Amino acid sequence: MELLPSLLQGLRAVCGAFPDDRVGRGGNIAIADFGLSAFSMFFMQSASFLSYQRTLEKGHGRSNCQTLFGIDKIPSDNYIRDMLDEADPALLQPCFERLEQLLVEPAMRQAFGRLGARTLIAWDGTEVFCSQKLGCLHCLTRNRANGKIERYHPMLSTTVVAPGHAKVVPLMPEFIAPQDGAENCKPGSHKALYDFINGAELNRHDEKIRKRNTTETFRYRWIEAVPLREGKDAMLVNWISCEIVDANGRVKYASAWVTSLPVSKHSVAEIVACARARWKIENESFNVMKNHGYELEHNFGHGKRFLAMTMATLNLLAFAWHSALDLLEPPWQAAREAAVKRTSFFAHLATLTVYAVFPSWHVFLNSLATFTISPELLNPQKIE
Repeated sequence: MELLPSLLQGLRAVCGAFPDDRVGRGGNIAIADFGLSAFSMFFMQSASFLSYQRTLEKGHGRSNCQTLFGIDKIPSDNYIRDMLDEADPALLQPCFERLEQLLVEPAMRQAFGRLGARTLIAWDGTEVFCSQKLGCLHCLTRNRANGKIERYHPMLSTTVVAPGHAKVVPLMPEFIAPQDGAENCKPGSHKALYDFINGAELNRHDEKIRKRNTTETFRYRWIEAVPLREGKDAMLVNWISCEIVDANGRVKYASAWVTSLPVSKHSVAEIVACARARWKIENESFNVMKNHGYELEHNFGHGKRFLAMTMATLNLLAFAWHSALDLLEPPWQAAREAAVKRTSFFAHLATLTVYAVFPSWHVFLNSLATFTISPELLNPQKIE
């Protein structure tokens, strides 16, 4: 059990560098404990985790916040919000850089390596907060039909994806204006390109794919070294289109892309599969974070400066750690497998930590994997 404690150690160091302008008794709680406390709630996927641990600490003299996350003292919820409001989410960049380093691990390369060991990174925007009542200096605004002003935080997220793989790994987000990322390479948005293509001789390759009781035909068309726009200095790109046709000749899907990668009948199918994997950022990332436990759009605290964005970044970091642990940490994998369902696994995480204090992640995950808890963990002597 090495990866998770190492990641937590790195996070503690980063949180320890958060701004701290307190004087007097307020400094009795280490600045790192504020960031770790907020993160623990997202990591455990339990909005009540800190509350339960405060109660557990009263009866046991310590809590899982201390033994699992290294939190010396659990701050109050309002105190956490006040302190994290001064912490720019950019300060969490080193934690995401550590995740980028993990992408070279064999299990990660096997999961995400495509197109000659390349790593695919999809990017898209999403909203993480919206309100007609709350706002801060970093909120964007828009006018609604009812005359009210709506304030919101959009996030540009970059995410490691791969066709044929359900896992994704979010990278460091950027909170900026939404970008138009849904046009692909359509005729209306790239007129010069399509004027060049019209009448040109396209390379063609068809593949028939058997799916259950039917057969679909994938029609690939491409042309190399075409100008992306008008002008002598226009970038030359390789254009690819794909149509999926059912057994009755009906076109079920059609799209097109440009790439700098060389295209042939041997590589076109993989390139298209990787291009289509872009939508995994919607399905396996945004959808999971908003609807399956992370509650990304929930207002965990907005603040006056950075709080809403820092909370969202910590939430995204928890999701990224979960993906990395699923692929790299054997004790975590064993506990996940024992629970069968993802929802059951996180339910077990939250439930067991309400009643017992586990001395380490190794002991905790072993209990989850074996469905056993040592009697001494259930009836410990309170530490005086």
